[in-house]
Amino acid sequence: MVKRVHIACLVLFGAVTVAGLASTSAALSGRDKPTAIATLGATLLSSGPIQQGHASLACQACHDPAPGTLRQQMQVLARGTPVDVGFSPVNSAICADCHDRPADRHPIHRFNEPRFRKALDTVQANTCLGCHSEHENRRLHRADTGFRAACHADLTLKRDPLDVPHVTLVKQDNWQSCLTCHDFHGNHAHSPQTRMQAAFPLEAVNAYFADGPSPYGLKPLTAKDAR
Repeated sequence: MVKRVHIACLVLFGAVTVAGLASTSAALSGRDKPTAIATLGATLLSSGPIQQGHASLACQACHDPAPGTLRQQMQVLARGTPVDVGFSPVNSAICADCHDRPADRHPIHRFNEPRFRKALDTVQANTCLGCHSEHENRRLHRADTGFRAACHADLTLKRDPLDVPHVTLVKQDNWQSCLTCHDFHGNHAHSPQTRMQAAFPLEAVNAYFADGPSPYGLKPLTAKDAR
C-alpha cells in the first residue's frame, strides 16, 4: 500500500512539474535564468492566484522554507503523513510584519480576552486566517455576515449617530449593513456615515472583499488620525 502511495505521489509531482515547465517556457526564453527559475518555483508551489496587493511579493516574503529537503518532504508525504512541501504555512505573526496597525479597531489579540471566548466558536477572530485568505483571489473567505452577531447582538448606544438606530438594525438581523458604513479594521481615513442612504452599496463592499477597489478610500489611517 505504501509503495502504491509512493508511486502515485511521484507521478503527481512529475505531472505538476511538467505543467510548471510548460507554463514557464516563455519565461525561460524571454527572461534571465534566475528570474525564470523563481517563476517556475512559484508556479509549482502556489496553491492559487495572488491578491493584487500581494502580487509583487516573492513567496519568501510570507512563507518560510519547510523543514527538510524536497525529497525528504515527498518521502514523508508518500507514507501518508501530512507534511509541508516547499514552504511552511503563513501565520498571524507574519501577516503583522506588514499589516500591524497601531489604531486597529479589531486587533486579533483582543479576541483572546475571556469575554470573547464564546464568540470564537462562531468566528476565529483571534487569528488573521480566521477571516482572511490568500491564493483564492479574495481578501476574505467568510461569505456570511451573521458572524458579527457573535459580538454585537446586545449592542446599545447612548448617543446613536445613525438616523436608523443600531438597535433597530440588530433587531432586524441586518448584519450585512455593518460594513457598508464601518471599516472593520479602520485601515482607511474614513468616518462612518450617519445616514443609511449614504451607506456604500453592498455590492461595492463585496467587490472589495473579492480583491476589488476599497470603498473606504485609499488613505491609510494612522494613530494620529484615530485620536
